[in-house]
Amino acid sequence: DLSSRDSSDDSDDGSITSASDDDSSSNSSIVSTTFTMATLNLPPNFGSLEIDGVSTTNLSKKWSDWKKQFTLYLVASGLDSQPDKRKVAILLSLVGSQVMPVFNSFKVDESTVKFDDLIKKFDDYFTPKKNITVERHNLLTRHQKPGESIDEYITALKNLSHSCELNDLTDSIIKDVLILGLRKDNKKMKERLLQEDSLDLEKAVSLCKSFELSQIQAQVLETSNESETKINKISAGFPHSSKGPHRFQGQDGKHQGHSGRSKKLQWKDNKRTSRTRSKSRQHYQESSQRSNDRDGKKCGRCGQIHRFKCPAEGVKCETCGKFNHYTHMCRSRKVQTLDLRNDRYANDNSSSDDDGYYVGQVASSKDSTIWSVELKINGKSITGQLDTGAQLNCMSLSVFESLGLTSNILKSSNTKITSYCGNTITSCGYCLLLCSVSGKSYQIPFDVVDIKCPTVLGLKTCHSLNLIKRVNAITDNADVNNLLSTYSSCFEGLGKLPSPCKLTLKEGATPVIDAPRKLPFKIHEKVKSELARMEADQVISKVEEPSDWVSSMVVTTKKSGALRICIDPKNLNKNLKREHFQLPTLEDIRAKINSASVFSTL
Repeated sequence: DLSSRDSSDDSDDGSITSASDDDSSSNSSIVSTTFTMATLNLPPNFGSLEIDGVSTTNLSKKWSDWKKQFTLYLVASGLDSQPDKRKVAILLSLVGSQVMPVFNSFKVDESTVKFDDLIKKFDDYFTPKKNITVERHNLLTRHQKPGESIDEYITALKNLSHSCELNDLTDSIIKDVLILGLRKDNKKMKERLLQEDSLDLEKAVSLCKSFELSQIQAQVLETSNESETKINKISAGFPHSSKGPHRFQGQDGKHQGHSGRSKKLQWKDNKRTSRTRSKSRQHYQESSQRSNDRDGKKCGRCGQIHRFKCPAEGVKCETCGKFNHYTHMCRSRKVQTLDLRNDRYANDNSSSDDDGYYVGQVASSKDSTIWSVELKINGKSITGQLDTGAQLNCMSLSVFESLGLTSNILKSSNTKITSYCGNTITSCGYCLLLCSVSGKSYQIPFDVVDIKCPTVLGLKTCHSLNLIKRVNAITDNADVNNLLSTYSSCFEGLGKLPSPCKLTLKEGATPVIDAPRKLPFKIHEKVKSELARMEADQVISKVEEPSDWVSSMVVTTKKSGALRICIDPKNLNKNLKREHFQLPTLEDIRAKINSASVFSTL
């Protein structure tokens, strides 16, 4: 308590009294002192050093990592300039209770010990005596792990090299270990590195990263080129025995007879998840492989008959991107099928009691050309899709009503339609409609169904209307004569290079004159004629003066009977200076186009 002596107090007994609160004339001065508490703002994830149950090797690394983090904290917070006494106190406060017994074993006073001396004592305790041989062995036997990128692998090698005391050989040793330790799936990368004559660590890392990036880009391009095809198909059901009625599976899952009752038309898309399709394909492939060995049937993966290993094993499909099947055998598609059976469209050539009619619609997720034709019915225009896979014409009920037609023109139909997934669909009826196609009128029969579908013209109708034509051969429609006349300048003469070719002889080369080769008498006149033609076309020129170098003439006969004349400059080639040019490899080209998006082939 701070107090003042009352000025009016005449007593000198030395007693101390407190001043009155309302005494404004008091000569006492009240001294206030402010104390500030220091706080440590630790970074997130900054914990104490835990050493219980840690091996000696890992203990050294844990202490090294913690010490580095602590040193960075001192610098970042400005505490590195504080006195040693305070830095020692901060160190002992943050290092944790598990390390305090280690500090007590040093037998030093925390108030007098120097901060650097204390750090050195901890270093001596936690860091065991280094074995250079073991450290280098760990570096030389470090291989790239599965799934480890090039950057991660190189970082691991550099960290291991810190304790190997390689000095000036550090980069060279890391480069050699990098090439030696690449995974087996990076065989091409290793071969590319071994082809380099003067290869340093920086160039090796650059080549590895470029090769790795090109592989990633190639996978991205393959993935982007994948497309999923959708097929809608109305087809006949599976063959049935002539015994007993034909049976179809209804919406309720029960089987119905051939004369099933008329129900409300329904459409159920056959949607399957990719996982289900994958499992189905895998099961199909395994079962087909087993059945091939037993029955000699065609394999569902390669399309061939074999008894042993399938040739498609390990082959990647260009359609779905999966392995173990050829592209033309790929089953990665969505299929929707309707099964039409109608006595009215019975095939006279069929010996089966089951009359089937196929109406197909094929659409791709990519841009594709749909063959269609404009139909004018009842004064209105609609689009009819040409489908050579269909054996009847089909129209939806909504399109039928939009044409202003009434249901009284529909004739009853016994057509039974079964979807691919087993649902029964009944036709609303059929009718003959007067259609105008390309200015001509035709009577075309249509089945009307209460589902959402395009107007389909079947194979028979397309052929009758001359909308399709059978093509037995593919010919080039380009007018060759037109091309020759349009670009006549490109086809005149033989064509010449802009500058003459210059050959450089080696120093001290000795000229060689080859003796002429003998020719059969029967081709003498042909050879003279061919030489005259070549001279007229300025392919060759006559040399009548003495020459230091002469190569023998070689004459061969073409399949057409004409002669081919050339020279054999074998001796001349030996005395020419060679111009060296390094051809780019596939890896070089692939690394340069890793960021390209447009490709073309010649």
